[in-house]
Amino acid sequence: MGSVKYHGDVAKFLMEMENLNIHARVTGIARRKMIEDELPIEGLRRLSHREYVDDGEWLEVVRTVTRAEEDFKERKDLRGGGPSGTTRGEKRKFEDSKPTVAAKRVKKQ
Repeated sequence: MGSVKYHGDVAKFLMEMENLNIHARVTGIARRKMIEDELPIEGLRRLSHREYVDDGEWLEVVRTVTRAEEDFKERKDLRGGGPSGTTRGEKRKFEDSKPTVAAKRVKKQ
């Protein structure tokens, strides 16, 4: 089960984990830890607002919050704020866009 990696599709990831878990029969904290270790940090942040006793309920919440995060990233990329677009944290390079002209000084006599 440790060989399964999350690659941006939570439904596929959880399906692969569940299929392998049929043979492994991992439950409780160990299962949650294996899944949480592969999820994006933003999804874990959304998941941490509440404690879940039932593994089935927890798994549904994982699916819901991680899918919400995936949708958010897709909308952000469509809007132009993705990896190829300029983000607010980047500095603009003015020297590349404008040619600089040096002013000449006149010597005083």
